[in-house]
Order: sequence, then structure tokens, then C-alpha cells
Amino acid sequence: MSSYRANRASPKLFTASYKPPRPRTRWSWRPVILAGGVIIMIWLLGRLPVFRIASVELKGSDDPSLRESLGSLVGESVFSRRINETENRLLQSNDHLKTLNCQVGLPSSLRCLVTLRQPVIIWQRQGSRFLLDNQGNAFGLAENIDDMLMVIEDPAPLSLAVGAAVASSELVSQYLKLDELLKQHRFQPTRYIVGESLYQLGSTLNFNEKTITVLFSLTWPLDFQLRTLLAFREGEASLVSERIDLRVPGYVYFK
Repeated sequence: MSSYRANRASPKLFTASYKPPRPRTRWSWRPVILAGGVIIMIWLLGRLPVFRIASVELKGSDDPSLRESLGSLVGESVFSRRINETENRLLQSNDHLKTLNCQVGLPSSLRCLVTLRQPVIIWQRQGSRFLLDNQGNAFGLAENIDDMLMVIEDPAPLSLAVGAAVASSELVSQYLKLDELLKQHRFQPTRYIVGESLYQLGSTLNFNEKTITVLFSLTWPLDFQLRTLLAFREGEASLVSERIDLRVPGYVYFK
């Protein structure tokens, strides 16, 4: 019987399940030290007098309280988080602000640009009048009635507060479109009142020298309802004494 003894210099054989060892990675503290150094450098620079806010420029609003709040940032570092905190606080506490954007101007200035909400409708409920923007949000009280704005009376018994969402932006655009169409065709609307829902609107207007109420639905095209009303004014105006109801597509109810 013959025997075999492997030579030490011969290669070692492994089975298919062999997994080579993973290469060792050396941990380096260099990136951590560099990042820490940059943070410390920015912190030290922020504490230098040259990088402290010396002036605040406000554009878009003459509100003295807003100017005073932003003026309190004078003396703060241009890298201070108080700038963002003040910006967010003012946006949350002032419903008439649409946007407030503050930008730092190195080395020591702060420029703030304000966009104010613009009223498009006066919404009247429970004896109070609210200013509505084009998104349907009540952002303030209307002290005086502006003849240029559409006034809508809402008979809902629930109270309303500044900051509440009254209607969707789509409904607001429909209200404004109805008002524009009626004035365009010389119906001279004098009053608007919400019907059974926000999607129904009644308008008191001039109809061939008579004052009547016309009920509209915002769930189907207003252009078609206006054409129906115009045709009714031309042919059947003498039959109407009190109101016209256009809320049901294809039908006209009148009294």
C-alpha cells in the first residue's frame, strides 16, 4: 500500500462552502474631527460683532406691530435660529399674512418680504362680517362694506371666527364668476344669500324693472343658467313677480 504526504509548499484545497475572510477596515476619526471643526468655526464666527444683525428691512407691509416684532432681532447673530422661529411665530399669529420670507444679507442685515392676503368676498354671519381671500379663508373682520367686494349672507346658526376655512377655493371662484356674469348682463345684483348648502346661492337683482330673487346652483354650469335667465327675461318676464329657481337642470320654476 502506498502513502502520500502533502508537501508544505503545495496549495491548500478548500470546499465550495469556503468564504474568504472580509478585509479589515480601519476606522478614521478624520471626517468627524473636520466636521466638528467646521461647526465650532461657524459658531465662533456667529458670535463675532460683525455678524450680528444691525438692521431689518421690511417690504410689503406697514404694520407697526410686525415691524416691531422683526426689529427685536437686531443684535442677534445672522446664524441664529431665532430668525426662523420668529418668522414661523408671526405667520401663525397673523392671519392677514400670506407669506413671510426673511433672508440674511451678510454680514449684518436682514431683509423680510411680506405678502398680504387680499379680500375678494365679505362673508356675513351672525351679525359679523369677515374678509375672505381667494382660498376661502376668513382672515379678518370687515369694519366697513367695500362696494367693490361681493357680500354674501350666510344664515347658518354656527358662529364663525377669524382663521376659519369658510369655503373651498373652487366655490369662491364660482361665487365671483356668478357676480361677474350678473353685472355683465346688467342684472344689478344687490344681495346674495346662501341657500340650503354652500353650493346654492340666491341673488336679489333687477329683472325688467322688478326686484326679484333668483336661485342658482353651483353644481352645474353657471353660463347655461345665465342663458336661461336671459331668455326668460326676453320672453316671460311679465309672468314673474317674486322669484325664479334655476337649481334643477332643464327646469325653470317661477312665481
